[in-house]
Amino acid sequence: MEQNKQTLRIPFLQATGPRGTLHLNRDKTPVSSREATDVCGARCISSDSLFGNCNEICIRHCGADYRLRITRQDKLILTK
Repeated sequence: MEQNKQTLRIPFLQATGPRGTLHLNRDKTPVSSREATDVCGARCISSDSLFGNCNEICIRHCGADYRLRITRQDKLILTK
């Protein structure tokens, strides 16, 4: 059985592999205005502006709190 490999390219995230594992790119080069939105026009936010010097943030969505954290391998994990 052949696995379907998908790749999502956003200036600071890259999802590869069958489970869509995210990899955080902490490259400090500025994002040009052309790269500020992805193909469908969604807004892109750099991980530095989200996390600052922290490795974890809280996101409140529909009354529930979610934790988004950076792992030691520079991957992002979102948990409820």
